[in-house]
Amino acid sequence: DIIEEACHPEKEAEIAAVVMQPGLAHLCVVTGSLTITKAKIEVTIPKKRTGSTNHQKAIKRFFEAIYRAILQHIDFDKVKCILLASPGYVKDDFYKYAQAESARRDDRPYIENKSKFVLCKASSGHKHALDEVFSDPDIMS
Repeated sequence: DIIEEACHPEKEAEIAAVVMQPGLAHLCVVTGSLTITKAKIEVTIPKKRTGSTNHQKAIKRFFEAIYRAILQHIDFDKVKCILLASPGYVKDDFYKYAQAESARRDDRPYIENKSKFVLCKASSGHKHALDEVFSDPDIMS
């Protein structure tokens, strides 16, 4: 039993975190003493240009990759909350996308655990930005 816990520390993780910025996202599970990166998502996003829809298509592709990674790597039964952290409005846009997609696809895990998602601010989409998320007293309570 102890060996099983040592081999699979993510099974006792209570918090999942998605730290993102446009084009980069890290999906992590957080235990008492470890932060384990389950997925790193990188998508090149072109600049906004008039008359071109490439930017919107790339953002949609990026959000789709995050959406699939959350479904694949997060056990909604064991995780108490899922932090969505980013600078600016990326987290808000993704949250809206996830709500719309889960309703359209009828993804039960998302719909049933909608209340577990917590939006918070981070300075970047890199893994080290989790330190500042956890240093925020509002998040820790």
